[in-house]
Amino acid sequence: MSEARLRIRPGGPEDEAAVLAMAARLADFPVPPWRTSDEIIHADDQLLREQLYAPRVDRVLLVAEFAAADAKGMVMVSTRIDYFTQHPIAHIEDLSVAADVERQGIASALMSAEEWARARGMTRMGLTVWEGNARARRFYDTNGYRAETIHYLKEL
Repeated sequence: MSEARLRIRPGGPEDEAAVLAMAARLADFPVPPWRTSDEIIHADDQLLREQLYAPRVDRVLLVAEFAAADAKGMVMVSTRIDYFTQHPIAHIEDLSVAADVERQGIASALMSAEEWARARGMTRMGLTVWEGNARARRFYDTNGYRAETIHYLKEL
């Protein structure tokens, strides 16, 4: 990790440009032919802006920053209802790190969002990851996440 101390904090309006720029990393893999990079990059823009400007208690948007620098990583977690148990479950909507600081432990530090979920009594955290996003899948595998279902799609 960089010599400067990494800090994880809730995101706010001042982070909008950095957070939305990091969303571009969400399409940094071989995108399926029936999707576009723009669809993936901008899918959660509204959700991210809402949390930056009018935070809800059932969501958290955390950013990672070094002293005197823009946000270099972000994670957005929301509360969903587990389909099978009907209990609240935390769900990672987005996790992204700026390319210039990749592989410095920032994504792992952002997984402190798990503490946010535990503090609210949740016992599970889920996420959706693209099948073709090998880098993200390795990260989640390494951090104890396991595939539960596989979503199929067919163009008609």
